[in-house]
Amino acid sequence: MTEITGVQVGSRGDTPSYRTNSNDGTRAVEDWDRAAVRGTSLYNDEDGEQHELPTRDYYFRDRSSGQIISSSQPNPPNDGRDYEHFQPVRRPQ
Repeated sequence: MTEITGVQVGSRGDTPSYRTNSNDGTRAVEDWDRAAVRGTSLYNDEDGEQHELPTRDYYFRDRSSGQIISSSQPNPPNDGRDYEHFQPVRRPQ
C-alpha cells in the first residue's frame, strides 16, 4: 500500500472532485490527456464524487482520517480501520 502525498486537499480532506456531463467531443481529449499525459484516472467515492488520482489498481480512503491509499490488492488493509473503496469511472463508449 502506498500513501498519496502531494495531492491538493479539499475541505473534507479529499482530493479535488470533478463532475462533467459534457459530451461535446472534448471528453475523449480530456480522457487521453488524463491517462497518457498526466498518468491519472478518475475514481468515484461512495457518494459519487469523482477524484483524479494517479492510475492504480485500487484506492481506499480511511473514513476517520480521510487518508487515501493505493493498492494492488482488491481488499483494504486489515489494520482495524474502516475504509471506503473507490471505483474507477467507466465511461460509455
